[in-house]
Amino acid sequence: MRLALVLLACLVLVRSAPLPAVDANDVTSFLTQLALNDENRAKSGQVVVAFQNMASTKTFDHDNAPNPLFTSVDPNLLGEHTYKSFTDLIAKFTSQDANVADAETDDRKAAALGFIDDISLTTVFMQAWSYLNTAGE
Repeated sequence: MRLALVLLACLVLVRSAPLPAVDANDVTSFLTQLALNDENRAKSGQVVVAFQNMASTKTFDHDNAPNPLFTSVDPNLLGEHTYKSFTDLIAKFTSQDANVADAETDDRKAAALGFIDDISLTTVFMQAWSYLNTAGE
C-alpha cells in the first residue's frame, strides 16, 4: 500500500507541477556531487567489469560475449544495507519469463516496502529529494 501511495504521489507531482527551467550545468554538477556523496557506492576495484563489445546488433535474444559482464564484485559491497534489501527484493521475483506474472505475495510487498524505506534514509535519496523539490526556483 505504501508503495502504491509513493508512486501515486510521484505521478501527481510530476503531472501537476509546471516544468521549471533548470540549467544543464547545474544538473551535471549536482549529479556529480550526488555520486561522490553516495555512502554505498563501489570503491575502486570493488566491481570489475569486462566490456567486450559483443552485443548483437541484429538479434537481441542472445549475448555474443564469451565472458560474463562482471568479472568480480566484492562481497563486502553487496553486504551494505541497501544492496542487501535490494537483493532481498529481487529474490521475490521468481518468473524467468517477462510475459508471465509473478504472484503478488505478502513477502514480496514487505521486501518492496523495506527497500523503499532503506533507500529513503540514504544521503543520496535525501539530497535528490531536496534538489528535485527546489530545482528551478
